[in-house]
Amino acid sequence: MVTSDVTNGAVRRNPIAATVAGICLLAYLVLLLRTAWVCDDSYISFRVLDNLLNGYGLRWNVDERVQAFSNPLWVFLLTPFYAASREIYYTSLLVSIGLSLTTFYLVTFKASAGVAGGFLAACVLMLSKAFVDYSTSGLENPLTHLLLALFCIGYLRKDLQQKRTVVELGLLTSLLALNRLDNLLLCFPALIGIIATRRRWETVNLIAFASTPVFIWELFSLVYYGSFIPNTYYAKLNTGVPAADSIKQGVIYLADSFQRDPLTLATIAVAIVIASLYRKSRRPLFLSLGIVLYLIACVRAGGDFMSGRFLSSSILVGVIIIASSLARISRSKYAVMIALIIIVGLSARGSPVWSGETYSDTDIPPNGIVDERGWYFHYTDLSRNLNGARSFHDHPWVIAGNQQRERGTSVTVWAAIGFFGYFAGPTVHIIDPFALSDSFLSRLPAQLLSRVGHYERRLPEGYYQTIKLNRNRIVHARLLELYRQTTLVARGEIFSTARWVAISGLATGLQAAPPSYEVEDFELPKSRWLGDATLYVDLINNSRAVAVQQVDKDADMTIEGWAVDADAREPALAIALKLDGTRLLPARYGFMRPDVAITFGEPNYTSSGFKGTIPRNLLSRGIHTLDVEVTSSDGSGYYAPKKMIEFEVVDKG
Repeated sequence: MVTSDVTNGAVRRNPIAATVAGICLLAYLVLLLRTAWVCDDSYISFRVLDNLLNGYGLRWNVDERVQAFSNPLWVFLLTPFYAASREIYYTSLLVSIGLSLTTFYLVTFKASAGVAGGFLAACVLMLSKAFVDYSTSGLENPLTHLLLALFCIGYLRKDLQQKRTVVELGLLTSLLALNRLDNLLLCFPALIGIIATRRRWETVNLIAFASTPVFIWELFSLVYYGSFIPNTYYAKLNTGVPAADSIKQGVIYLADSFQRDPLTLATIAVAIVIASLYRKSRRPLFLSLGIVLYLIACVRAGGDFMSGRFLSSSILVGVIIIASSLARISRSKYAVMIALIIIVGLSARGSPVWSGETYSDTDIPPNGIVDERGWYFHYTDLSRNLNGARSFHDHPWVIAGNQQRERGTSVTVWAAIGFFGYFAGPTVHIIDPFALSDSFLSRLPAQLLSRVGHYERRLPEGYYQTIKLNRNRIVHARLLELYRQTTLVARGEIFSTARWVAISGLATGLQAAPPSYEVEDFELPKSRWLGDATLYVDLINNSRAVAVQQVDKDADMTIEGWAVDADAREPALAIALKLDGTRLLPARYGFMRPDVAITFGEPNYTSSGFKGTIPRNLLSRGIHTLDVEVTSSDGSGYYAPKKMIEFEVVDKG
């Protein structure tokens, strides 16, 4: 820790401060070792890394160029370590812990004004659930934290009139954007402040020159993937969710964080206030504006399903602002601040200090936001894996991925693609209903009421068969052109004229998905009966299906269930409802039913759900029969149950 003036950068070393910092650093190391973990999402990037080192390039599914990861710098950083170890669990945690320790040292020893600021920073960071949880996790956060700490220290302390300082800060901004594009928002106001302070066009040129790494990556991304932005952007933001609903969910995300981890948001708020009142320099104000801009974007995007993930960077900047501003503070005020920090931090639900080896929280509340570390910690915590009490390889999704690799299936369907995808290996093409790794599905509208961060796409009838056979079997006419264009971008010759026309069309919206792809878009294939069907009708009119169920004649009748081609161990091609043995009505097929996949031990059944509607004008009073016809995966015939469903139409008015 140092006593410093953030304006002139004067530094006076203090041996007592060094001792306190050393103790804090050791305490933080112990805390990291107790809380270290990895999450499923991190293994999405790890599969890309594994494919890269096995000669397949920066791809998730090796047969197509789709950017399923949003953290290229993190992938590049891990590459030499993974190449040496050929093991990613311990490797990623070791790198994360090293980065986090370095960040903690910089903030408490270099960025803070004296012992007071350094100790306060240490207390906040160690008691912030968001910061501690994402100091490991396998995600890119630790690298973001380190780059942000370097940026903030350089911005607050160095002479902004020096060209070298401008280039250094521009380079750090570029690297932050390369680690995750939205990190740019945290630095953007500070860069504007530098330009305004220097008042020379030369500053813009220096920043542009320093941004060369991210420019090179964006050029590569356009040429290789056909887009400047990762596919995850389309999967999570191209959902059809109204802006008002997204903003509401974003506010809920902040409220959820405050409930679980009040210290984090309170610290951010205090930092913004201090920066706005700080008279000695306007630099903290520009950093706080970056926090505000970042949080606005977070709220607009609907937040996330991982509580606190997108607040760990903001609290780091906030801590630096506060700690660097405490050069002179009375002992009584300081004691009150430390006491409040400790009380609020230790009283929080799921405080990292209290979360030992048995820590677990697998509840999914109605808002869809979870304690991600609590969700995976039971299997992936470092301490129990080291002492043999638990093995990460016992996680069900890891086991399922290994089984898929052994089975040798070329195409399958699976949601939560991280662990499963990495351990299934490069030879399996995985269709992701959440569309993170699928450029075609990510262009389709998400299902209503999807959980935040898990925006389900219904697999269009014939899409699985199209991927498996590598020829079109999609039955929706309005989707054919979109599929052709996305496939041309992802699989076509990189420099072909047709591919670049397709890239332009997708980027400008000239080639867009229809607002819906419902059953009226196609005709059922004519086929022969193949035998008894493997299906189940769960709900009729949102109630559990029972024998001779009564339905209202003045309302449409809805049917929900699941069906598969059990002989082929694959999803069906299409589903139809047969009313009274004559009228065929296509049903929507391809909804997520992970319970069916788990029950049968067959990943291909992940998207085997169907929903159908019988219009009220076809329902006369009396007893009717309903049959469900399941078109085989190859389209050669259909399956139907031997016993039809009976229901009675009555007047409930």
